[in-house]
Amino acid sequence: MDLNEQLKGWLMQQAQPGSFIDKAGLGLAQAGQTIGQDAAAGAAIMNDPRNSWIGMNPVGKAVSGGLGLGGALLGQLVYHGSPHAFEKFALGKIGTGEGAQAYGHGLYLAENPKVAAQYAKVLPYKDFERKVAEVYGEFDHPDDAVAALAEAGLSPAQMKVMDALKKDDWLGFDYPHQALRAVMSKEAKSYDPSPETLDAVKALHNVYKVELPDEAIGHMLEWDKPLSSHAPAVQDIIAKSWPQVGNPKSSLNPFPGDTGTNLYYKLVELTGSEQAASQKLKEMGIPGIKYLDAFSRDGAGASTRNFVVFDDQLPIIKERGGLELAK
Repeated sequence: MDLNEQLKGWLMQQAQPGSFIDKAGLGLAQAGQTIGQDAAAGAAIMNDPRNSWIGMNPVGKAVSGGLGLGGALLGQLVYHGSPHAFEKFALGKIGTGEGAQAYGHGLYLAENPKVAAQYAKVLPYKDFERKVAEVYGEFDHPDDAVAALAEAGLSPAQMKVMDALKKDDWLGFDYPHQALRAVMSKEAKSYDPSPETLDAVKALHNVYKVELPDEAIGHMLEWDKPLSSHAPAVQDIIAKSWPQVGNPKSSLNPFPGDTGTNLYYKLVELTGSEQAASQKLKEMGIPGIKYLDAFSRDGAGASTRNFVVFDDQLPIIKERGGLELAK
């Protein structure tokens, strides 16, 4: 049976009243019609890199069925904050400004743009101020340190901030890192920085608008919830795939009362690192972790989540700093 017939057969099986396709609406139905008419279009969708996590093993593929089709067509807009400018995510860049990996190893995305903006502002400051303070310690006058900062590894955007602060006479501070701390703070305008300095600081903060497939989100591990409250598909993946990890200790088997946190750190103990644990979950068919953000943990009002993604092919950047990226 060729791909065309396989896809048509799957669509007919799934399109029952109340099913995923039935609820997904006209857009998905039209996509299904296109696939039924054009095997090449179907192949393009099924080969979309955002669906690569589904085919990692037979369990993930069987549990998800054709739901990867929806992942290619339906995505949620989320946000990422970073001091770096880039066009694609890369897991290999973790550790170069992505901040603490407090909820597992992966790419961190947020439903709430304010969370991403907060990270974009906080993350560049730590190493930036440290480098400036270290370089200044070798000079008697702050103006003499500016030329050496570029050699210390500051980016062109960071150098623009330092050049602007120099023109602002370091905002009246004795030390450059004090001026930097002031202009990066919430009270920056009270120090009367020039528009050039404010613009240079703003350029450090990259907030990305990102599309993340709905089906990937639906198959993520929930950090705070017991496994018994996870989606049935996720429970099924864990039940069928966990023995493949090669567990020598029964105490490290998953239990219904375990939270996603418990499960993740059991896997860390089994595999030896958070990076290896994330990779193993990805291979099992679980593409990431989701958890409530800091604004939502008090339980008041509407809640928004953060996501830790194990596959850098899943999130697709749509905009950076409000500007659409060239395709």
